[in-house]
Amino acid sequence: MSTVRCLIDVTVKNKWPLFPLDVNNAFLYGELEEDVYMRIPEGYDSKFNENKVCIKLLEYGYDIFLSQRNYCIELLHELSMLGCKPTSIPVEPNIVLYFKFCDEDPPLNNITTYQNLVGKLIYLTHTTPDIAYYVHCLSQHMHALLKSHLQAAFNVLRYLKGSTGKGLMYTYSPNSSSDEMVAYADSNWAKCPKTEKYVSSYSVFLNGCLISWKSENHATLLKSSTEAEYRSMAFASCEIV
Repeated sequence: MSTVRCLIDVTVKNKWPLFPLDVNNAFLYGELEEDVYMRIPEGYDSKFNENKVCIKLLEYGYDIFLSQRNYCIELLHELSMLGCKPTSIPVEPNIVLYFKFCDEDPPLNNITTYQNLVGKLIYLTHTTPDIAYYVHCLSQHMHALLKSHLQAAFNVLRYLKGSTGKGLMYTYSPNSSSDEMVAYADSNWAKCPKTEKYVSSYSVFLNGCLISWKSENHATLLKSSTEAEYRSMAFASCEIV
């Protein structure tokens, strides 16, 4: 997806035409005389809609806007949260998702529902990077679900309820003569509540438009926050190269 976003950004900057293509010879076998039926994969809505869109591309003059608004609304409808009260932040401030249960935070049995929800939230991060870190935290609890984890996941849905129209905007700037790439890197030393290991993150912008981002836990123990910062810069540099 980073390559696709980069290509879209360069296309917008140079005012090139953008055409969607399909590969007709992807399957190199000969045409069959008999009919072949395929079963819909488990978890997919059987009510197929030929107009179903995963990522919607809108054009505003020379600008391009990437959004998954329809997918987000379908997710809220599936979980009966279209009428929920929206919130302005994905997760409550200073919240920590622990790995061990207690009386106030008991374990839950509906792990499949949680796994399905987090998987769909991961797919939404392709165009909503503002929830990427929180989804990253939620995905660490796929096999040991606590009440607080499910509450945090539903809080992300409440945030999406109030921001369904958000996405990635790639804007044409006539004042920009050359491609300008800017990257930001940061780290949090001993952030992980389970291992106390550090978390690195970076974001890369091309011509002022976000094309790549990542937040990751690392298994390496570091001696200082300075070393963590340098390592984050190294990861960002590798992504640029």
